[in-house]
Amino acid sequence: MTKKFELNPLNGGSALPIELKTNPTALTDLVDDLFGERIYLTHVQVRGYYYLSEENQAYHRAAGLPGTTLILRRDKANQFDDYAIKVLDSAEHHIGWVPRNQNHIVARLMDAGKKIDAEARAGNNSLAGELSIDIYLED
Repeated sequence: MTKKFELNPLNGGSALPIELKTNPTALTDLVDDLFGERIYLTHVQVRGYYYLSEENQAYHRAAGLPGTTLILRRDKANQFDDYAIKVLDSAEHHIGWVPRNQNHIVARLMDAGKKIDAEARAGNNSLAGELSIDIYLED
């Protein structure tokens, strides 16, 4: 449901709804939604399937439907990779990592505060634990 915002208030009222006045990031999020552009960066094969718990392996397989929205989150506590990026499903279950040899640029963009997201690609073999994703910059 979209909200209609009054830009020309009458009788000295405020042009911004209360939600935008009380939440400092709401206005930024609104502008991003209105004027943001989604820029394709790359696609990768999600790694680490066999290191996941059985439960998370099931979430990994379920995330393979084309167009499924996924979350990328920096994994700064990862002792094996300074640029590690976790891949999470929409319920924030950990389902793998962006490969080490492909994560440097995306990690640096994330560290710079850029919005990065991902979605599952067509042609995934979920029964074999294969998950390919497209990575996008929200600008």
